[in-house]
Amino acid sequence: GILCCMVPLFNRNFRFTDFENLSILTGIGIGVQLFALSIAVLVIRKRKISQETKSKAQRMAIALTVALIFFFMI
Repeated sequence: GILCCMVPLFNRNFRFTDFENLSILTGIGIGVQLFALSIAVLVIRKRKISQETKSKAQRMAIALTVALIFFFMI
């Protein structure tokens, strides 16, 4: 999801292609990030999961939240 959001950002600055409708990738990337964030929250809330897996899900949730805030601001 983060890579889908980065492609239009790089294209806007470096002009790799003249295709102007790459902003659809930003929407797809944000959707994928929201889906991954919901999966991470479900894993955190599950009871019979090891502490290591919950810790990884927490780190993933934090990283996705920061990425979402960044892509909403640009």
